[in-house]
Amino acid sequence: MTANFQKGRVLLVVVFIMTTILGFAMQADAATIDISINGTIQNWDLTPGSTSDNSSAVTLNVSCDNTSWTVSVVDNLDNGKPAASVGRMAEYSSNGYVNDGSMLGANLTVKGLNAINMTEHSATLGPLPQDIESGTGTVTNEQVPVTISQQVATTDLHLINGDIYRVVITFVGVAP
Repeated sequence: MTANFQKGRVLLVVVFIMTTILGFAMQADAATIDISINGTIQNWDLTPGSTSDNSSAVTLNVSCDNTSWTVSVVDNLDNGKPAASVGRMAEYSSNGYVNDGSMLGANLTVKGLNAINMTEHSATLGPLPQDIESGTGTVTNEQVPVTISQQVATTDLHLINGDIYRVVITFVGVAP
C-alpha cells in the first residue's frame, strides 16, 4: 500500500532560471530585452484536494526598449529531470532527481500580472515556451509579481526519507 498525499505540508522547491533572447538584426537600433527573476519557493504548504497559489515569493523584472516583447516559461528538464515529468514537480533527493520517482499529477501554472503596457497570460508549464507576460510598450525595471499555482490531488504520493518535489522553471524573454 502506498501512502497517498495525506499530510497538509510537503517540502517543495521551485527553482528559476532566466534566459534572455535578444531580438536583433543588422540594424543599429536593434531591440533588446533584459529579464531577471527574484525569489524562490521553498517549504510551500500545499493542501491535498485543492490548488495552492504562491503570489508573493517570485518577481519578474523586465526592461525592454521595444514596443513588442514577451516573457514565457518552459520546463527544460534541467538537471536530469525525467522526461515523463515535464511540466510537473518530480521527486528529488540529495543525489538529484529520483529515477522512476514520484511526480505530482498536475502541471504547474505560471501567471504574470496586468500593468501599464503589459498583459498577463496564464501558462501551463510544459515542454514548449508559453507566454506569461507580453508588452505593448517600452518598460524599464518593471517589477511584475508572478503567481505559481499547483493543484494537488489526494492521490498524489506523500514523499518520505527527506525527498522533496522539485521543478526548475526557465523564463525566456523575447523582443522581436
